[in-house]
Amino acid sequence: MAFSQTILLLPCHSLEDFPTHYEGDDADGLLSAWCCGWHPQILAASGALPQWTRADDPPSDLAEKLLIIPSLAQSELPTGLLNKARDAGATVVTQAPFDEMVSTALAGVPREANATTIVHEETVKDFFALAYVYLQIELLTRQMRYACNLDEAAFADEVVAAAQLALNGDEEGCREKLSRGFDLISEERDHYYSVEAYLVDITLVAPTTIGGPLRRQLESEVPTTLLLCGSTLEAIQSKSPELLTEIRAAWDAGRISVAGGDYHEGARFPLYSQEMILSELQHGLEVFQRLLGRRPTIYGRRTAGLTPVLPQILTKLGFTAAFHFSLDNGQVPQSGQAKLRWEGLDGTAIDVLGRPPMDANRPETYLSFAMKMGESMDMDFVATAPLAHWPGKTCRWFDAMRRASRFGSAMGRFVTAEQYFEESAAVGQNDRFESDQYTTSYLRQDIIRNAESPLSSVAETWCNEIERRNSQTFQVAADCLNGREQSESTQSPAQRLARQLSGPGEGALVLNALPVSTRVTAAYDSLQSSPTAGGQVYARETEAHGKRTVVDVPPVGFTWVNAGNGPTTANEKKSFLGRTKEVLIAEDSQLRNEFFEVLVHQETGGIQGITPYGSRSNLVTQQLAMRLGERVRESGERWKDPDELAMYTEMRANSVRVVASSPVHGAIRSEGQLVSGGEVMASFSQIVQVWRGSRFIHLEIELKHERELRADPWKHYIANRLAWGDEGATVMRNLHEVQQAVEAKRFASPLYVQIDNGLHSLTLLPLGLPYHRLVGLRMLDSLLKVRGERRSSWQIVLGVDVPQPFFAACQNMLPPQIVPGVAAPNPAHAWLFHLGARNVATTKWSPITESQVVVGVSCRLLETAGKACRAKIAGPRNITSARIVDFRGEPIADCPLVDGKAVVEMTPFEWSQVELRWSGMAQ
Repeated sequence: MAFSQTILLLPCHSLEDFPTHYEGDDADGLLSAWCCGWHPQILAASGALPQWTRADDPPSDLAEKLLIIPSLAQSELPTGLLNKARDAGATVVTQAPFDEMVSTALAGVPREANATTIVHEETVKDFFALAYVYLQIELLTRQMRYACNLDEAAFADEVVAAAQLALNGDEEGCREKLSRGFDLISEERDHYYSVEAYLVDITLVAPTTIGGPLRRQLESEVPTTLLLCGSTLEAIQSKSPELLTEIRAAWDAGRISVAGGDYHEGARFPLYSQEMILSELQHGLEVFQRLLGRRPTIYGRRTAGLTPVLPQILTKLGFTAAFHFSLDNGQVPQSGQAKLRWEGLDGTAIDVLGRPPMDANRPETYLSFAMKMGESMDMDFVATAPLAHWPGKTCRWFDAMRRASRFGSAMGRFVTAEQYFEESAAVGQNDRFESDQYTTSYLRQDIIRNAESPLSSVAETWCNEIERRNSQTFQVAADCLNGREQSESTQSPAQRLARQLSGPGEGALVLNALPVSTRVTAAYDSLQSSPTAGGQVYARETEAHGKRTVVDVPPVGFTWVNAGNGPTTANEKKSFLGRTKEVLIAEDSQLRNEFFEVLVHQETGGIQGITPYGSRSNLVTQQLAMRLGERVRESGERWKDPDELAMYTEMRANSVRVVASSPVHGAIRSEGQLVSGGEVMASFSQIVQVWRGSRFIHLEIELKHERELRADPWKHYIANRLAWGDEGATVMRNLHEVQQAVEAKRFASPLYVQIDNGLHSLTLLPLGLPYHRLVGLRMLDSLLKVRGERRSSWQIVLGVDVPQPFFAACQNMLPPQIVPGVAAPNPAHAWLFHLGARNVATTKWSPITESQVVVGVSCRLLETAGKACRAKIAGPRNITSARIVDFRGEPIADCPLVDGKAVVEMTPFEWSQVELRWSGMAQ
C-alpha cells in the first residue's frame, strides 16, 4: 500500500474543543496519533503536513491515504469505515504503543520515497518534538483567546523541506529548516505573549535512585534542579563517590542547581521546636558544604512539613528562595500566583515557587499542558510551569519538550531554580497563610507503618528538648560565674552551677532555667524538715503530712531552702482561741486552693467542674472517652457532620476517694471503666492533684485496654476530653513555641491548648502529647491512645488563668531541678540572667570565649505571644556591647545599652540571636 496524504481522525469538531482532559493511555494515545505522522519519511512521501478531520465525518475518498485513528475516536467512526479504507488501499494506523504506530505507518511509505540514507534517530525525535509543540501552540493560542496567525504554508514548506533534507543525509540543512519551523511557532506565541515563560524541571533524588539515570540527566544540556537532602548526599558519597564530582561539576557549570537544606527527608517540622528545625537545617547545610563545596540557596523538601515559621529561619540561614509545595501527603496553601513572596509569622518574607509541579511521568500532563500554561500566562506575574520526576522516570513527551527547548522557547524556557528566581520578575506583594492551612498526615502514616508509640514518642522528644535547654542554661550560667568554659565534668550542669554558687552544706538549691519566675512544688526529702514559710517559701507541709513545699524561684536563677519549723504558710490562719487552723486542700470530692475549686464527679470519676474564685460559672469539665467510630446513617436521614454520628464510651467510676490531703497538697483518686452498651471497653485510674499557691491541676491517668484499636487514628482512639459552656470561646494552640489561633478540627500542639472565654482561661498542658481534635464548638479530645501506642499511663496538667502558657508547659514538662547538700549562698535567692519581658523565651544559651575565658554569651530570644516588646537583657556582669546576628553569625544590627543592660526590640513572633559581651561584675 502507498499513500499521498496523512489524515488524523480526532474525537472533536475543532481545535477549540480538542479533548485535553483525558488521562493515562487515552492521553498518550491522542498525542501518539498526532505525532506519529510527522516522521520525516512520511512527511517526505506525502509532501505535506498531516491533516486532521472529525472522526464522525471522514473524507469520502480514502485511496492512498494514511489514516491515523486513536482509540478515543473509534466509537465515533461511521459504520464500516475501517473495512472501506482497507478496501480502498489506505493504510490504517490504530492506537498502539507509539513505536508500533510509527512502524505501521512507515510500512505504507512508497518504495520510491524510501531514503538511501537512514535518518538518525535523534533527528526523527526532533520532528516528533516539533509536532508536539505545534499542537500545544495551536491549543495555547485558542486558550489565550487569540486567532491563529501562523503562516501555515510557510511552516509546512519548512517542515517538508527539513524531512527531505533528512532523507538525503543533510543533517545540518535539516536542522536549519527545523529551527526555522520552531521559530515560526515561537513567533505565533509571541503575538499574544511576548515575555518569557519558564519551565522548571525538578529531579527528585533519593538513596534508591542513585545510578545511571541520574548520571545521564547530569550530562544533559537542558537545565534541571536536583531536590535532595543531606542524608541522600551521604548515601551518594557511600555508593557512588564519583557521582558527587559530577554533581559539583554540573552545578558549577550552571547546567543544574541544587535545592534542599534538610538533613533527613522526613523531618517532621510541624511537630518540632524552632531550635530543632534550625538544628536539622544546620546539619543538612553542613553536609552540603562538606560534600559539594557549597550550600544551596533554595530550600525545598519533597515530603510534607512546611510551616509558617520557616521564612524567618531560612532567611537567617542565607536562603534566598524556597519551594512552597508538598509532593507527599499533606496540604500546603496555594496563592493565585506561581511565584510569590511567602510571609512568615514574624513578617519575614522570602521568594517561593508556589505552584505544585506537574508529574513529568504522566501523559495527561503534556496533553493538557497548553491549558495549564495558558492559565499561568493569564493569571501569573511570571508564567511558570514546574515539572517533577524521579531520575529517568519520564515519558516520551517530556523528552519532546526538552528537545523543543533546544530550538527555541515556544513552550517556555527550561531554567534551573536559581535562574528562575534570579531572572524572573520580582513579586510586589506578600502572601501570608494561617498555620491551620498547613496539614500533614503524620499520625495516619505512623499507623500504616506500624510505628511504635506514635504519640508518646513525640512527647519523649519534647521532654528531651526541654531537658537539653535546661541543662544548657545551667551550664552557661556556671561558666559565666566561673569565668572559664568547662567542657568536661563528672557533675551535671545543675550541680556545677550549685557548686559555683556555694559549697557543701545542709540546705537545698532550687534552680529555674526559665526567663520568668516560677513557683516550684516538690518534696524536699534531703531536709530533716520542710522549710519555714516566708520569703521565697510560699507554703510547706507540717511533719505530720510530709515535706512538700511550695517555693518561688527567680528567672534564670535560684532559691536556697533549709529545714525549718515555722509557719506552714506565709499568712497562717488562726482559730478564735489562737490555735493554728489547718485548711486542707482535699475534702470529700473537692479540691481547692487560693485560685479555684475542683469538683470530682462521684459517678464518672472525671472532673465535674473547675470554678475560678470570682466566677459563678463552671470553666470546664473533664472525662476520659474512647471513640468507637461513627454510626451508619439511616436510609433517608439528612446529612450530618461525622462528629454528630460519632460513638463514645461512658465513663463510670467504681470508687472516688481522697488519697492525700494537707494544707499544701491534695489528691483524689477515681477508678472505673469505660463502657459501651454494657460492655467494658477499658479500665481507668485517674488521680487529680492540686497544690497550694499553684494555678495547675495535675492529672495522672492510667488505662488498661486489651483490644487493639482500629486503624483510623482519628476515628478510633482513647482521649482526654474537655468540655466548656461558651461556644464563643477562643481556642489557641502552640506551634513551634508561639501562640496561634485554632480553626481546624484536627491539629497538633505538643505544649499547650488554651481555651479563653474572655473572663477566664483554661490551659491544657499535654506534656508533649501532640494530637488534638475539636468536636463541635465546645469539646476537645486530646489523644492518649491509638493503634500502636504502647504507653498506658500519662500525666496531663490543666492551668487556670495561666499568664504565660508556654513557660507553664516548659515548667511542667520535667520534675523540679533541686540540688541537695548545698550551703547557703549570698544572697539566698537571685536571678543570673534577666530579660524584662514576660513574653520572650530563651531557646539557647552558649558562651563566647577568648582563650577559654568567658567574655560574653550568645542567646536566642523568641517572642511567644504575638506582641511587640522591648527586652532588656541583664547578666551576671555589666554588658558593654551587644549585637543581633543571623544564624550564620553575620551581624544584622547593634543593640543600644542602658545601665549595663542590652535593649532588644522584638517584633511579634521574632526569633533573634543576640551576642552580649561584658566586663566587670554586676552589682
